[in-house]
Amino acid sequence: MFLASHFGLMRGGNVREIELADVHYIPLQGEGPNPEVECPCLILLMDHGKTNQFGKQEHASAICGEQFPDMTRPEEWYIIKLFKSGATNDLKMAVSHDAHYKAFKKAFDDCHIKSTSITHAGVTLT
Repeated sequence: MFLASHFGLMRGGNVREIELADVHYIPLQGEGPNPEVECPCLILLMDHGKTNQFGKQEHASAICGEQFPDMTRPEEWYIIKLFKSGATNDLKMAVSHDAHYKAFKKAFDDCHIKSTSITHAGVTLT
């Protein structure tokens, strides 16, 4: 829900009201990491909401530049890491602690956030 709201620049009420019939998938050829890989594009149709009270058709979209995993067999995708290492193309290798720390530390510093914990900031109170 957060990502749909973020990528679509949508208000909370709009995101909560999305119906399956409002979601469309279009495979874009030649737009992925190489010409052989199709680039999945998700399109959301929005025709109502607080800032659209007259039924005007508006669209939001998100594009993924990576091949979407084969979901037909669970053993093909259960082991894929959501936050994978950028050092390799291996989908089974998690991002390293060092990369995690550096990314969070930079974000905290850039936003002037002070915390006694960096990688565990989401579960600490200070």
